[in-house]
Amino acid sequence: MLSGLTLLACFLFYLSTHPAIIWGNEFKPAAASPIIHNKPFIVVWNTPTAGCKTKFDVDLDLSVFDIVENANETFVGKNITIFYKNKLGLYPYYTSERVPVNGGLVQNTSLSNHLKVTSDDISTVLDKDFHGLAVIDWEEWRPLWERNWGLLHIYKEKSAELVRSKYPYLPESKILQIAKEEFENAAQDFMKQTLKLGQTLRPKGHWGYYKFPDCYNYFKENEANNYTGHCKKEDIPRNNELAWLWKASRCLYPSIYIPEKLKSSNNAQKFVHYKIKEALRVAALDSANDALPVLVYSKYSYIKRLDFLTEVSKTLFQNKSNG
Repeated sequence: MLSGLTLLACFLFYLSTHPAIIWGNEFKPAAASPIIHNKPFIVVWNTPTAGCKTKFDVDLDLSVFDIVENANETFVGKNITIFYKNKLGLYPYYTSERVPVNGGLVQNTSLSNHLKVTSDDISTVLDKDFHGLAVIDWEEWRPLWERNWGLLHIYKEKSAELVRSKYPYLPESKILQIAKEEFENAAQDFMKQTLKLGQTLRPKGHWGYYKFPDCYNYFKENEANNYTGHCKKEDIPRNNELAWLWKASRCLYPSIYIPEKLKSSNNAQKFVHYKIKEALRVAALDSANDALPVLVYSKYSYIKRLDFLTEVSKTLFQNKSNG
């Protein structure tokens, strides 16, 4: 999850697909680079480093590296603004103590009330002429039913309970079928309408969701010798199911944060390579328009650590930017 801590040394870099061969297919070029046009590769600073000067007298001159930043390196500004779950509308979720917030389930939340609050939040935070990156960071649940595993299983559980309370006479298989349909339909409306409202109010902004798309090519230490980095075979068609989300987005913001267990390993390159490859494939799915811009979230340190990337890991970023 993105936060003030994990964003330490976090940045985005833009990749233009150009006419590229991805998964054996040739795709059209991407739309113009956000923020700076006619530039195929940009780095955007998304780190709350404004306090470095005031607290530690450390002045980060990012212009030396041609890095795009907000004025005074603020976290929220004209070039990039990120909205967390409690900063945009009435995002429904369960806390780690299983306490429902804003109804808990997206099926229980009033979409119209959410959009009213969202409108106020956007108007308060973003200038009317905002033309930067508008990133929505909602990670408590995923819009596809099958992707809510582990700690996110509660959304399946509570969705089934909701249907069971309304139709106690139905067999369990039918209850789960209805629960899946209701959850996915509500999730689609909620996420799509939020993007649509953002684009209506701030049409120059590049709206999209953090960590979308993903292909869950996680590294497992017990499979270290066989790790290829490829996306799971079921996740390619699942990402295709999210065509409504890619069509509603104006930018893709996948994440390639590297876990420490990939430290100094060639597996890190495999992990990053296929995540980006899948993002570029998804970006070009809409045949009626140019491919979406892809800005990849990365950081100089490992996930949940302050240890900086090793030379092996840093080299793979160089290779990606040059390729």
